[in-house]
Amino acid sequence: MRQHRTVSRLLAVVGVVLSGCSANGAVNTPSPLPIAKVAATPIQGRTSIVAIPANPVGNVQPVYVSISNGTSSPMLESSGEIFALGADGNRVPALAPQEAANQAGGSAGLASSVETAAAYAAPAAAGGAATAALGSAVSGGSLLSGSLIGSAVGLVIGAGTGLYQAHAAAETRAQEQIQNLSLKPTTVPPNGTESGYVFFPLGEYQKIQAVLGDTEAGSAITVSGNITR
Repeated sequence: MRQHRTVSRLLAVVGVVLSGCSANGAVNTPSPLPIAKVAATPIQGRTSIVAIPANPVGNVQPVYVSISNGTSSPMLESSGEIFALGADGNRVPALAPQEAANQAGGSAGLASSVETAAAYAAPAAAGGAATAALGSAVSGGSLLSGSLIGSAVGLVIGAGTGLYQAHAAAETRAQEQIQNLSLKPTTVPPNGTESGYVFFPLGEYQKIQAVLGDTEAGSAITVSGNITR
């Protein structure tokens, strides 16, 4: 009876491990960052910017930004020189991707990936099956008490390790996706367009502003536009 109580406690621990990891997966389950189908079109002699917000994620407001260069001079752009403006007109600087991930509750919260979601779900399902199998063994008494206890301990360790590794792998993939989705520092060539996500602290924003570097004139220009919903 005492051994069965020990096994029951270990079985409960397995359930806590799995439910805890599943809860963490729910918090970090990817929410979509749609790729906007609108991009800025180069207009001869002008630079322009288009901004479309995505749904907020945690304390982060993702904004899809597209910058076009219709001039004859290459333009340097960087998300560090892109600002969101609210009704008060104050400029709010963009967050670095890693900081945005932290404020969003984890990188997976900013990235959309079926593969990432599967990495969270599959180990949890496997762990649930393992728990059910152990529960069946306990009720049926099909295992010797010593091996049964050992199996329970092994499940606790295995479930925790497997789920931790799956979450870590999913988080790494999500970080890579964020980098791929983000607007990267680059040179916008004449008649070219560069697009990607920029992340801001959660807030109500009406306008977007980018400070670009004119490589030929050696000066900076500011381009502004509305955030279109």
